[in-house]
Amino acid sequence: MTTDKIIELLLQVPLAGVNIIVVVLFLRFLERNDERQREFIADQRKDNHLAVAALAQEVARLDGDIGTLQEGSAQHNALMLAAVTEMRQNIARRADTRLRKS
Repeated sequence: MTTDKIIELLLQVPLAGVNIIVVVLFLRFLERNDERQREFIADQRKDNHLAVAALAQEVARLDGDIGTLQEGSAQHNALMLAAVTEMRQNIARRADTRLRKS
């Protein structure tokens, strides 16, 4: 019986060796995959930083454009207020002149 047990154990050695080889290959695959994932994430971070920087520049440019529009709008409002005031004064003078004539 001892010989049978020894034979059974010897038959299991190649199977254990195959299991070890499969595990080692799988661990290598995981390591390579991990490296690829790290590279991908690093590239994504770099691209995200570049995109955020471009967006920040665009926001700054738009902020300047908005400031210019606000200044132009304020100047327009002041000119329109002056024009409306002048028109009201002209209308009042004409009305005064007509009232005096009649």
